[in-house]
Amino acid sequence: MQGLLRFLLFVALIIIGYKGYSQPQITTDTVIQTSLCAGSNVIIPFTVIDTGGTFNFGNVFTAQLSNNLGFFTNPVDIGVFPLPWTTSGFILGTIPIGSPIFGIYKVRVVGSNPVVVGSESINYVVIINTAILATINSPDSIICEGDSVDLTATPIFQSYQWERNGTSITGAASQTYTATQSGSYTVTVIDTLGCETTSEPFNVYVENCIGMNNQIIRNLGFSVFPNPVLETLTITSNRECLAGKEIAIYNAMGQVMIDSEIPNRAKEFKVNTLVFPPGIYTIKLRSVRSIWVRRFIKI
Repeated sequence: MQGLLRFLLFVALIIIGYKGYSQPQITTDTVIQTSLCAGSNVIIPFTVIDTGGTFNFGNVFTAQLSNNLGFFTNPVDIGVFPLPWTTSGFILGTIPIGSPIFGIYKVRVVGSNPVVVGSESINYVVIINTAILATINSPDSIICEGDSVDLTATPIFQSYQWERNGTSITGAASQTYTATQSGSYTVTVIDTLGCETTSEPFNVYVENCIGMNNQIIRNLGFSVFPNPVLETLTITSNRECLAGKEIAIYNAMGQVMIDSEIPNRAKEFKVNTLVFPPGIYTIKLRSVRSIWVRRFIKI
């Protein structure tokens, strides 16, 4: 009798151990390409199979790209599911702009909690061209309520679609879009090779200018150098001293990096940019009656 109990206990421990160490599986399904160009988007569906274990809360699914021969020796992350997720879904990924052309790539999806490496995609991703990225240019990024500012995509493309805060703007399909609202603007373009890409965001800020006589919003009121900058940015006024003015610096997502008042008698203002991640930033210099705006690049 004791021998039978020991055997049953042994079997139970094996079952418990199996369940404790079992992990779910990920199948990377057929990848859908929007174009045959590096820099374009791919849609990556994946299926989670419960094989005795499940993904835990807070798990993140990440899509990875192989090298141009289809091997995952040094995979590159190309997209994540936007929320912590535990079941099947799809990921919108982007083929890196610098990916070698005339390559055949594989894609896979990996989970983080527990760590699970999914199967390789059923099909290959084929890259034969490199897309041209659009850049949004504008004279200003801060405007008064009721005013507008023109955003222009360069260089010239075959087609355009403007977005605000990630949502397509109906009828905004020209090279230039006139913005009247605050928001993060992007433009999705297709070039002559049929390559589709989306620009980096350009942020527009709308200010309440009521009570500010002779309100001025322009890029001519002060200078910044060097631009691009690595360590220290120097700000000087073109017309008057900086004393008493307020300065704010915003990153590309509209987050405030610096918000300060310039000390009295200051003729210039220095900003330590070593702590800034590389990117494009907007400076807003403000006095009682005027606002000046300029952008700089942190490298």
